[in-house]
Amino acid sequence: MRIFKTILIVAFMSISSLFAKDKIYLPFFELINVDNEYQYSTSKLLKDYIDETLGFELILPSRITENFNYPTETTIIQSAIEAGCKYYLLASLNRIGDNVIINVNLKDAVSQESKWKDRLKAATPEDLDPIMQNIANAINANSKGNKAQSIYSVSDYNATPLKQVKTNNAFGVSIGGLVYLNNPTKTDLSAGAEGYWLYDARNVIYQISGGLYGLGGTALAMNGSLGVLGPMNDFDNTFFVGASAGLNYISTNTSDKINSYDGGGLYLGANLGYLIGRTSSTTFKVQIEYNIGLYSLEQYTTKVKTDFPQILKFNFGIYFGK
Repeated sequence: MRIFKTILIVAFMSISSLFAKDKIYLPFFELINVDNEYQYSTSKLLKDYIDETLGFELILPSRITENFNYPTETTIIQSAIEAGCKYYLLASLNRIGDNVIINVNLKDAVSQESKWKDRLKAATPEDLDPIMQNIANAINANSKGNKAQSIYSVSDYNATPLKQVKTNNAFGVSIGGLVYLNNPTKTDLSAGAEGYWLYDARNVIYQISGGLYGLGGTALAMNGSLGVLGPMNDFDNTFFVGASAGLNYISTNTSDKINSYDGGGLYLGANLGYLIGRTSSTTFKVQIEYNIGLYSLEQYTTKVKTDFPQILKFNFGIYFGK
């Protein structure tokens, strides 16, 4: 019976050790040119994210006083050992200009050997949440916090500037062509250009555009629209989907007048594309757009109408001014 109890105890301890989390001691964030109100809130936020991981548990001091002085590393090591922590985390928020630099360094409590470290940037308080989440995931995976190249957390290891952290607007132009899908004019591909204004609000991009196609050809198309684009993710390069509505005018003029049509009115559009360099002051956009007109094209002489004219457009654009 005694042997059976011993086996149960050993088995229980072995299973417990498999699921036990290594403890990390954090003496709050050291603040440099940052308001004191961020000291506890950022530390607690990081604790919540780290505690959600499978491998670690973050231990904070019991309380923070009004006249809190950041402890020396020797004191931190002693507190970490007393709390039963295998590691301790040196972390700081350092405000330089408009950016806040987040430095984190995970060290062994016994050997003081650095096990993992990273440096990231934030430009607004809203950026701190995804950055803390990235730090927690990176510590658990022993990787870099900017591994996913999110535009809201950029490490100095790849020296990518963090620009796309506020709403921005940019002006741009594009060149491309359009195909009339059900237009009776039998017109081939028409080349043209468009001008754009973009307002990037992170999760959604608003767009105003105006275009002209078919100069010098037999078919002329003009359009102006309002659109909304939805980026697939927060990365520097990302796919997007979108929708638009606007006004369109199509006119063709042939010598025999048989294939001469014109008409215009409201149209609806759907588009798919790819943004390149969203964090940069120069952004490229590749886009394909489908338009359907809520109007009719009327033949010049017979007055025969073609309802719901459809257009497929291809564009490559460049934007400046973010």
